[in-house]
Amino acid sequence: MRRLLLLTYYYPPCNLAPTRRVMNWVECLPGLGWRPIVVCRHWSKEEADDPASEPLRQDFLVERHATHEVHWVPYRPTPRDLVRRLAGKDRLVLLRKALTFGQLLGEKVWDALDPLDAYWECASDLVREGHVDGVLVTGNPFNLFRTGYRLHERYGIPWAADYRDSWSSNDLAYPAGIVSGVLRRADRLAEKHWLRSAAFFTSVSPEYVRSIRETVSRPGYTLYNGFVRATPPPSAPVAPESKLTVAYLGTLYPGQRIEVFLRGVLRFLQAKGPDVRFQMLFPGITYMRGQKERVAEAIRGFEQHFSLMDRISGAEATRLQTQCHLLLQVGWQTQAGIVGSKVFEYLGSGRPLVICPSDGGVLERMVADTGVGWVLSNEAEVEALVTRLYEELLATSQVQGPAPRPALQHYSRERQARRLARCLDIHFVRAASSAAGATRQPSSQSTRHRPERVGPAIGRRK
Repeated sequence: MRRLLLLTYYYPPCNLAPTRRVMNWVECLPGLGWRPIVVCRHWSKEEADDPASEPLRQDFLVERHATHEVHWVPYRPTPRDLVRRLAGKDRLVLLRKALTFGQLLGEKVWDALDPLDAYWECASDLVREGHVDGVLVTGNPFNLFRTGYRLHERYGIPWAADYRDSWSSNDLAYPAGIVSGVLRRADRLAEKHWLRSAAFFTSVSPEYVRSIRETVSRPGYTLYNGFVRATPPPSAPVAPESKLTVAYLGTLYPGQRIEVFLRGVLRFLQAKGPDVRFQMLFPGITYMRGQKERVAEAIRGFEQHFSLMDRISGAEATRLQTQCHLLLQVGWQTQAGIVGSKVFEYLGSGRPLVICPSDGGVLERMVADTGVGWVLSNEAEVEALVTRLYEELLATSQVQGPAPRPALQHYSRERQARRLARCLDIHFVRAASSAAGATRQPSSQSTRHRPERVGPAIGRRK
Protein backbone atom coordinates (compact mmCIF):
# COMPACT_ATOMS: atom_id res chain seq x y z
CA MET A 1 0.00 0.00 0.00
CA ARG A 2 1.30 3.45 -0.93
CA ARG A 3 1.68 6.08 1.77
CA LEU A 4 0.14 9.55 1.60
CA LEU A 5 1.43 12.27 3.91
CA LEU A 6 -1.66 14.37 4.66
CA LEU A 7 -1.06 17.80 6.25
CA THR A 8 -4.15 19.38 7.78
CA TYR A 9 -4.92 22.00 10.41
CA TYR A 10 -8.29 20.43 11.33
CA TYR A 11 -8.66 16.95 12.77
CA PRO A 12 -10.63 15.30 15.60
CA PRO A 13 -11.42 15.99 18.34
CA CYS A 14 -12.08 19.29 16.55
CA ASN A 15 -15.44 18.79 14.82
CA LEU A 16 -15.61 21.93 12.72
CA ALA A 17 -16.70 21.51 9.10
CA PRO A 18 -13.21 21.12 7.52
CA THR A 19 -12.54 18.06 9.69
CA ARG A 20 -15.20 16.02 7.91
CA ARG A 21 -13.50 16.42 4.52
CA VAL A 22 -10.22 15.06 5.86
CA MET A 23 -11.89 12.24 7.78
CA ASN A 24 -13.67 11.08 4.62
CA TRP A 25 -10.27 10.56 3.01
CA VAL A 26 -8.77 8.88 6.06
CA GLU A 27 -11.66 6.42 6.19
CA CYS A 28 -11.91 5.68 2.45
CA LEU A 29 -8.39 5.89 0.98
CA PRO A 30 -7.02 2.69 2.63
CA GLY A 31 -9.52 0.68 0.62
CA LEU A 32 -8.20 2.36 -2.52
CA GLY A 33 -4.51 1.55 -2.03
CA TRP A 34 -3.33 4.58 -0.01
CA ARG A 35 -2.44 4.65 3.69
CA PRO A 36 -2.92 8.16 5.11
CA ILE A 37 -0.23 9.50 7.43
CA VAL A 38 -1.89 12.53 8.98
CA VAL A 39 0.04 15.45 10.45
CA CYS A 40 -2.17 17.86 12.39
CA ARG A 41 -2.04 20.28 15.30
CA HIS A 42 -3.13 19.37 18.80
CA TRP A 43 -6.78 19.92 19.64
CA SER A 44 -8.10 19.64 23.17
CA LYS A 45 -11.83 20.01 22.59
CA GLU A 46 -14.47 19.49 19.94
CA GLU A 47 -15.44 22.94 18.69
CA ALA A 48 -12.55 25.37 18.78
CA ASP A 49 -11.61 27.67 15.92
CA ASP A 50 -9.87 30.27 18.09
CA PRO A 51 -6.20 29.37 18.74
CA ALA A 52 -6.12 31.81 21.65
CA SER A 53 -8.58 29.62 23.55
CA GLU A 54 -6.49 26.47 23.24
CA PRO A 55 -4.02 25.24 25.87
CA LEU A 56 -0.36 25.40 24.85
CA ARG A 57 0.49 21.73 24.40
CA GLN A 58 4.04 21.57 23.06
CA ASP A 59 4.80 17.88 22.58
CA PHE A 60 4.75 15.57 19.57
CA LEU A 61 2.44 12.57 19.71
CA VAL A 62 1.90 9.60 17.38
CA GLU A 63 -1.13 7.32 17.15
CA ARG A 64 -0.96 4.27 14.88
CA HIS A 65 -3.96 2.38 13.55
CA ALA A 66 -4.29 -0.56 11.22
CA THR A 67 -5.34 1.67 8.29
CA HIS A 68 -3.66 5.01 9.06
CA GLU A 69 -1.57 6.94 11.54
CA VAL A 70 -1.79 10.40 13.07
CA HIS A 71 1.07 12.68 14.14
CA TRP A 72 0.01 15.55 16.42
CA VAL A 73 2.38 18.51 16.45
CA PRO A 74 2.59 21.66 18.61
CA TYR A 75 0.82 24.84 17.60
CA ARG A 76 2.60 28.03 18.64
CA PRO A 77 0.13 30.88 19.19
CA THR A 78 0.94 34.09 17.35
CA PRO A 79 1.45 37.43 19.16
CA ARG A 80 -2.11 38.32 18.10
CA ASP A 81 -3.41 35.10 19.72
CA LEU A 82 -1.60 35.89 22.97
CA VAL A 83 -2.97 39.44 23.08
CA ARG A 84 -6.47 38.11 22.56
CA ARG A 85 -5.96 35.50 25.26
CA LEU A 86 -4.95 38.21 27.78
CA ALA A 87 -7.27 41.04 26.75
CA GLY A 88 -10.32 39.21 25.39
CA LYS A 89 -11.83 39.29 21.92
CA ASP A 90 -13.38 42.78 22.23
CA ARG A 91 -10.36 44.74 23.47
CA LEU A 92 -7.17 46.05 21.81
CA VAL A 93 -8.69 45.44 18.38
CA LEU A 94 -6.40 47.85 16.53
CA LEU A 95 -3.30 46.29 18.08
CA ARG A 96 -4.49 42.82 17.12
CA LYS A 97 -5.12 43.97 13.54
CA ALA A 98 -1.61 45.43 13.33
CA LEU A 99 -0.11 42.19 14.68
CA THR A 100 -2.17 40.16 12.22
CA PHE A 101 -0.93 42.27 9.31
CA GLY A 102 2.71 41.73 10.30
CA GLN A 103 2.09 38.05 10.96
CA LEU A 104 0.46 37.37 7.60
CA LEU A 105 3.32 39.05 5.75
CA GLY A 106 6.20 37.71 7.83
CA GLU A 107 5.18 34.05 8.11
CA LYS A 108 5.56 33.62 4.37
CA VAL A 109 9.29 34.27 4.68
CA TRP A 110 10.53 33.62 8.23
CA ASP A 111 10.10 30.28 9.96
CA ALA A 112 10.24 31.97 13.36
CA LEU A 113 6.96 33.75 12.62
CA ASP A 114 5.16 30.67 11.32
CA PRO A 115 2.90 29.14 14.01
CA LEU A 116 2.82 25.97 11.91
CA ASP A 117 6.58 25.42 11.64
CA ALA A 118 6.30 22.14 13.61
CA TYR A 119 4.61 20.65 10.54
CA TRP A 120 7.86 21.07 8.63
CA GLU A 121 9.89 19.32 11.32
CA CYS A 122 7.54 16.34 11.56
CA ALA A 123 6.97 16.02 7.79
CA SER A 124 10.70 16.25 7.08
CA ASP A 125 11.38 13.39 9.47
CA LEU A 126 8.75 11.21 7.81
CA VAL A 127 10.04 11.91 4.31
CA ARG A 128 13.69 11.34 5.30
CA GLU A 129 12.74 8.04 6.91
CA GLY A 130 11.28 6.93 3.56
CA HIS A 131 7.73 6.68 4.89
CA VAL A 132 6.03 8.75 2.18
CA ASP A 133 5.07 8.34 -1.51
CA GLY A 134 3.44 11.74 -1.86
CA VAL A 135 2.17 14.75 0.09
CA LEU A 136 -1.31 16.28 0.10
CA VAL A 137 -1.71 19.62 1.91
CA THR A 138 -5.22 20.90 2.61
CA GLY A 139 -5.84 24.57 3.32
CA ASN A 140 -6.73 26.89 4.74
CA PRO A 141 -4.64 27.98 6.50
CA PHE A 142 -2.95 28.36 3.16
CA ASN A 143 0.44 28.90 4.77
CA LEU A 144 0.59 25.11 5.06
CA PHE A 145 1.17 25.02 1.29
CA ARG A 146 4.64 26.36 2.00
CA THR A 147 5.47 23.09 3.75
CA GLY A 148 4.48 21.10 0.68
CA TYR A 149 6.60 23.38 -1.48
CA ARG A 150 9.63 23.05 0.84
CA LEU A 151 9.32 19.25 1.01
CA HIS A 152 9.41 19.08 -2.78
CA GLU A 153 12.33 21.47 -3.02
CA ARG A 154 14.37 19.64 -0.38
CA TYR A 155 13.52 15.99 -1.10
CA GLY A 156 11.92 15.86 -4.54
CA ILE A 157 8.73 14.36 -3.09
CA PRO A 158 5.61 15.04 -5.23
CA TRP A 159 2.94 17.15 -3.55
CA ALA A 160 -0.54 18.49 -4.21
CA ALA A 161 -2.65 21.29 -2.73
CA ASP A 162 -6.28 20.97 -1.68
CA TYR A 163 -8.22 24.24 -1.49
CA ARG A 164 -11.33 24.23 0.69
CA ASP A 165 -11.73 27.86 -0.42
CA SER A 166 -10.03 29.82 -3.12
CA TRP A 167 -7.11 31.90 -1.84
CA SER A 168 -5.90 35.09 -3.48
CA SER A 169 -8.71 34.92 -6.07
CA ASN A 170 -11.39 35.02 -3.33
CA ASP A 171 -12.94 38.49 -3.39
CA LEU A 172 -14.79 37.89 -0.12
CA ALA A 173 -11.52 37.41 1.77
CA TYR A 174 -10.17 40.88 0.94
CA PRO A 175 -12.30 43.89 1.90
CA ALA A 176 -11.67 47.13 0.11
CA GLY A 177 -8.73 49.11 1.47
CA ILE A 178 -4.99 49.64 1.22
CA VAL A 179 -4.01 47.11 3.88
CA SER A 180 -6.20 44.43 2.36
CA GLY A 181 -4.76 45.18 -1.06
CA VAL A 182 -1.20 44.74 0.23
CA LEU A 183 -2.10 41.40 1.82
CA ARG A 184 -3.78 40.22 -1.35
CA ARG A 185 -0.74 41.02 -3.48
CA ALA A 186 1.50 39.20 -1.00
CA ASP A 187 -0.82 36.21 -0.98
CA ARG A 188 -0.93 36.16 -4.78
CA LEU A 189 2.87 36.12 -4.99
CA ALA A 190 3.13 33.34 -2.38
CA GLU A 191 0.42 31.27 -4.06
CA LYS A 192 2.09 31.47 -7.45
CA HIS A 193 5.53 30.71 -6.02
CA TRP A 194 4.56 27.76 -3.83
CA LEU A 195 2.10 26.14 -6.22
CA ARG A 196 4.47 26.16 -9.18
CA SER A 197 5.93 22.86 -7.98
CA ALA A 198 2.62 21.17 -7.13
CA ALA A 199 1.77 18.11 -9.20
CA PHE A 200 -1.91 19.14 -9.15
CA PHE A 201 -4.51 20.84 -6.99
CA THR A 202 -8.08 20.11 -5.96
CA SER A 203 -10.94 22.32 -4.81
CA VAL A 204 -14.57 22.09 -3.80
CA SER A 205 -16.30 23.35 -6.95
CA PRO A 206 -15.68 23.73 -10.68
CA GLU A 207 -15.87 27.52 -10.32
CA TYR A 208 -13.08 27.52 -7.73
CA VAL A 209 -10.96 25.20 -9.87
CA ARG A 210 -11.24 27.59 -12.82
CA SER A 211 -10.35 30.69 -10.79
CA ILE A 212 -7.40 28.98 -9.04
CA ARG A 213 -6.06 27.62 -12.33
CA GLU A 214 -5.87 31.18 -13.68
CA THR A 215 -3.47 31.97 -10.82
CA VAL A 216 -1.32 28.85 -10.52
CA SER A 217 -1.47 27.22 -13.99
CA ARG A 218 -1.45 23.67 -12.60
CA PRO A 219 -3.76 20.72 -13.33
CA GLY A 220 -6.89 21.11 -11.20
CA TYR A 221 -9.75 18.79 -10.22
CA THR A 222 -13.09 19.27 -8.48
CA LEU A 223 -13.31 17.24 -5.28
CA TYR A 224 -16.58 17.64 -3.39
CA ASN A 225 -16.75 17.01 0.34
CA GLY A 226 -19.16 14.14 -0.26
CA PHE A 227 -22.08 12.96 1.84
CA VAL A 228 -22.48 10.07 4.24
CA ARG A 229 -25.92 8.51 4.27
CA ALA A 230 -27.54 9.04 7.66
CA THR A 231 -30.03 6.73 9.32
CA PRO A 232 -33.22 7.10 7.25
CA PRO A 233 -35.91 9.28 8.83
CA PRO A 234 -38.83 7.43 10.39
CA SER A 235 -41.39 6.27 7.82
CA ALA A 236 -44.30 6.26 10.31
CA PRO A 237 -47.02 8.86 9.62
CA VAL A 238 -46.50 12.23 11.26
CA ALA A 239 -48.88 12.85 14.15
CA PRO A 240 -51.78 15.23 13.30
CA GLU A 241 -50.50 17.85 15.76
CA SER A 242 -47.09 17.96 14.08
CA LYS A 243 -45.99 21.13 12.36
CA LEU A 244 -44.51 21.57 8.91
CA THR A 245 -40.85 21.99 9.89
CA VAL A 246 -38.22 23.82 7.83
CA ALA A 247 -34.63 24.25 9.01
CA TYR A 248 -31.58 26.29 8.07
CA LEU A 249 -28.63 24.72 9.89
CA GLY A 250 -25.30 26.33 10.56
CA THR A 251 -23.77 29.72 9.92
CA LEU A 252 -25.54 32.40 7.93
CA TYR A 253 -23.28 34.96 6.22
CA PRO A 254 -24.05 38.55 5.21
CA GLY A 255 -23.73 37.69 1.51
CA GLN A 256 -26.58 35.15 1.65
CA ARG A 257 -29.95 36.75 0.84
CA ILE A 258 -32.16 34.65 3.10
CA GLU A 259 -34.77 37.43 3.10
CA VAL A 260 -36.10 36.12 -0.23
CA PHE A 261 -37.13 32.84 1.38
CA LEU A 262 -38.39 34.50 4.56
CA ARG A 263 -40.66 36.89 2.67
CA GLY A 264 -42.23 33.94 0.88
CA VAL A 265 -42.79 32.16 4.21
CA LEU A 266 -44.42 35.27 5.70
CA ARG A 267 -46.81 35.43 2.77
CA PHE A 268 -47.76 31.81 3.47
CA LEU A 269 -48.28 32.52 7.18
CA GLN A 270 -50.44 35.56 6.46
CA ALA A 271 -52.61 33.53 4.09
CA LYS A 272 -53.11 30.63 6.51
CA GLY A 273 -53.85 32.66 9.63
CA PRO A 274 -52.73 32.39 13.27
CA ASP A 275 -53.57 28.69 13.72
CA VAL A 276 -51.20 27.46 11.01
CA ARG A 277 -48.99 24.57 12.15
CA PHE A 278 -45.58 25.68 10.90
CA GLN A 279 -42.14 26.20 12.41
CA MET A 280 -38.73 27.19 11.05
CA LEU A 281 -35.56 26.39 12.98
CA PHE A 282 -32.21 28.21 12.85
CA PRO A 283 -29.67 26.22 14.92
CA GLY A 284 -26.35 28.06 14.84
CA ILE A 285 -27.76 31.43 13.70
CA THR A 286 -26.09 33.18 16.65
CA TYR A 287 -22.54 32.22 15.58
CA MET A 288 -21.98 35.02 13.05
CA ARG A 289 -22.33 38.43 14.63
CA GLY A 290 -25.38 40.35 13.44
CA GLN A 291 -27.15 37.51 11.64
CA LYS A 292 -29.59 36.66 14.43
CA GLU A 293 -30.65 40.30 14.52
CA ARG A 294 -30.96 40.35 10.74
CA VAL A 295 -33.34 37.36 10.71
CA ALA A 296 -35.27 38.69 13.71
CA GLU A 297 -35.91 41.92 11.84
CA ALA A 298 -37.14 40.04 8.76
CA ILE A 299 -39.65 37.92 10.72
CA ARG A 300 -40.99 40.67 12.99
CA GLY A 301 -44.60 40.01 13.94
CA PHE A 302 -44.34 36.25 13.31
CA GLU A 303 -41.74 35.32 15.92
CA GLN A 304 -43.86 32.48 17.34
CA HIS A 305 -43.18 30.41 14.21
CA PHE A 306 -39.37 30.74 14.29
CA SER A 307 -36.66 29.46 16.65
CA LEU A 308 -33.31 31.33 16.58
CA MET A 309 -30.91 28.97 18.32
CA ASP A 310 -27.30 28.66 19.43
CA ARG A 311 -24.97 26.08 17.90
CA ILE A 312 -25.79 22.43 18.47
CA SER A 313 -23.55 19.36 18.31
CA GLY A 314 -22.98 17.42 15.13
CA ALA A 315 -25.02 14.50 16.45
CA GLU A 316 -27.92 16.80 17.31
CA ALA A 317 -27.73 18.42 13.87
CA THR A 318 -27.87 15.03 12.14
CA ARG A 319 -30.88 14.00 14.21
CA LEU A 320 -32.64 17.29 13.53
CA GLN A 321 -32.09 17.07 9.78
CA THR A 322 -33.78 13.67 9.55
CA GLN A 323 -36.80 15.03 11.44
CA CYS A 324 -37.43 18.06 9.22
CA HIS A 325 -39.75 18.18 6.24
CA LEU A 326 -37.57 20.64 4.29
CA LEU A 327 -33.94 21.82 4.56
CA LEU A 328 -32.90 25.25 3.28
CA GLN A 329 -29.65 26.34 1.68
CA VAL A 330 -29.12 29.93 0.56
CA GLY A 331 -27.02 30.40 -2.55
CA TRP A 332 -24.33 33.04 -2.84
CA GLN A 333 -24.91 35.53 -5.63
CA THR A 334 -21.82 37.66 -5.05
CA GLN A 335 -19.20 34.89 -5.26
CA ALA A 336 -19.32 31.91 -7.62
CA GLY A 337 -18.50 28.40 -6.52
CA ILE A 338 -19.29 28.44 -2.79
CA VAL A 339 -20.61 25.05 -1.65
CA GLY A 340 -21.38 25.01 2.06
CA SER A 341 -20.54 21.80 3.88
CA LYS A 342 -24.12 21.64 5.13
CA VAL A 343 -25.29 20.79 1.59
CA PHE A 344 -23.66 17.38 1.84
CA GLU A 345 -25.12 16.86 5.30
CA TYR A 346 -28.50 17.61 3.76
CA LEU A 347 -27.88 15.10 0.96
CA GLY A 348 -27.00 12.45 3.53
CA SER A 349 -30.13 13.10 5.59
CA GLY A 350 -32.48 11.84 2.88
CA ARG A 351 -34.75 14.87 3.34
CA PRO A 352 -35.81 17.25 0.53
CA LEU A 353 -33.83 20.44 0.21
CA VAL A 354 -34.53 23.81 -1.32
CA ILE A 355 -32.05 26.33 -2.70
CA CYS A 356 -33.33 29.89 -2.41
CA PRO A 357 -32.26 32.11 -3.92
CA SER A 358 -30.13 30.16 -6.36
CA ASP A 359 -26.43 30.74 -6.87
CA GLY A 360 -26.91 30.19 -10.60
CA GLY A 361 -24.01 27.75 -10.44
CA VAL A 362 -22.79 24.68 -8.61
CA LEU A 363 -25.68 24.38 -6.11
CA GLU A 364 -28.29 24.71 -8.82
CA ARG A 365 -26.52 22.12 -10.95
CA MET A 366 -26.24 19.77 -7.96
CA VAL A 367 -30.00 19.84 -7.32
CA ALA A 368 -30.74 19.47 -11.04
CA ASP A 369 -28.39 16.47 -11.31
CA THR A 370 -29.63 14.66 -8.22
CA GLY A 371 -33.31 15.57 -8.19
CA VAL A 372 -33.33 15.92 -4.39
CA GLY A 373 -35.24 19.18 -4.13
CA TRP A 374 -36.17 22.51 -5.63
CA VAL A 375 -34.45 25.71 -6.77
CA LEU A 376 -36.51 28.86 -6.12
CA SER A 377 -35.79 32.41 -7.17
CA ASN A 378 -38.49 34.62 -5.63
CA GLU A 379 -40.95 34.85 -2.76
CA ALA A 380 -43.96 33.85 -4.87
CA GLU A 381 -42.30 30.51 -5.67
CA VAL A 382 -41.48 30.05 -1.98
CA GLU A 383 -45.09 30.68 -0.96
CA ALA A 384 -46.37 28.23 -3.58
CA LEU A 385 -43.98 25.44 -2.51
CA VAL A 386 -44.56 25.85 1.24
CA THR A 387 -48.32 25.95 0.69
CA ARG A 388 -48.24 22.74 -1.34
CA LEU A 389 -46.10 20.91 1.21
CA TYR A 390 -48.31 22.11 4.06
CA GLU A 391 -51.48 20.91 2.38
CA GLU A 392 -49.80 17.59 1.61
CA LEU A 393 -48.89 17.24 5.29
CA LEU A 394 -52.46 17.95 6.38
CA ALA A 395 -53.86 15.46 3.87
CA THR A 396 -51.41 12.57 4.26
CA SER A 397 -49.55 13.25 7.54
CA GLN A 398 -46.27 13.23 5.65
CA VAL A 399 -44.28 15.15 3.05
CA GLN A 400 -42.76 13.38 0.06
CA GLY A 401 -39.88 15.05 -1.72
CA PRO A 402 -38.77 14.38 -5.29
CA ALA A 403 -37.31 10.95 -5.97
CA PRO A 404 -33.47 11.14 -6.05
CA ARG A 405 -31.77 10.27 -9.33
CA PRO A 406 -28.85 7.81 -9.67
CA ALA A 407 -26.51 10.80 -10.12
CA LEU A 408 -26.83 11.40 -6.38
CA GLN A 409 -24.17 8.75 -5.77
CA HIS A 410 -21.63 10.87 -7.64
CA TYR A 411 -21.61 13.16 -4.61
CA SER A 412 -21.04 10.41 -2.03
CA ARG A 413 -17.83 10.46 -0.01
CA GLU A 414 -16.82 7.06 -1.46
CA ARG A 415 -17.09 8.33 -5.03
CA GLN A 416 -15.15 11.50 -4.19
CA ALA A 417 -12.43 9.51 -2.41
CA ARG A 418 -12.16 7.30 -5.46
CA ARG A 419 -11.66 10.41 -7.58
CA LEU A 420 -8.89 11.59 -5.26
CA ALA A 421 -7.20 8.18 -5.39
CA ARG A 422 -7.16 8.34 -9.20
CA CYS A 423 -5.46 11.75 -9.04
CA LEU A 424 -2.86 10.38 -6.63
CA ASP A 425 -2.25 7.35 -8.83
CA ILE A 426 -1.81 9.45 -11.96
CA HIS A 427 0.33 12.25 -10.57
CA PHE A 428 2.20 10.72 -7.63
CA VAL A 429 2.95 7.18 -8.75
CA ARG A 430 4.33 8.39 -12.03
CA ALA A 431 6.39 11.13 -10.35
CA ALA A 432 7.59 8.86 -7.54
CA SER A 433 9.30 6.48 -9.94
CA SER A 434 11.53 9.27 -11.28
CA ALA A 435 12.17 10.81 -7.86
CA ALA A 436 12.69 7.57 -5.94
CA GLY A 437 16.40 8.02 -5.56
CA ALA A 438 16.02 11.46 -4.04
CA THR A 439 13.24 10.59 -1.61
CA ARG A 440 14.17 7.14 -0.36
CA GLN A 441 17.66 7.80 1.01
CA PRO A 442 17.67 7.46 4.83
CA SER A 443 19.11 10.46 6.62
CA SER A 444 22.00 10.21 9.03
CA GLN A 445 20.35 12.94 11.13
CA SER A 446 18.54 11.78 14.24
CA THR A 447 14.82 12.42 14.33
CA ARG A 448 12.81 13.71 17.24
CA HIS A 449 11.45 10.99 19.51
CA ARG A 450 7.65 11.11 19.63
CA PRO A 451 5.64 9.23 22.24
CA GLU A 452 3.04 6.91 20.79
CA ARG A 453 -0.58 6.62 21.75
CA VAL A 454 -1.99 3.16 21.24
CA GLY A 455 -4.59 2.92 18.47
CA PRO A 456 -7.54 0.55 18.65
CA ALA A 457 -6.11 -2.02 16.26
CA ILE A 458 -2.37 -2.00 16.83
CA GLY A 459 -0.14 -2.26 19.89
CA ARG A 460 2.45 0.09 21.26
CA ARG A 461 5.76 0.03 19.44
CA LYS A 462 8.54 -1.56 21.51
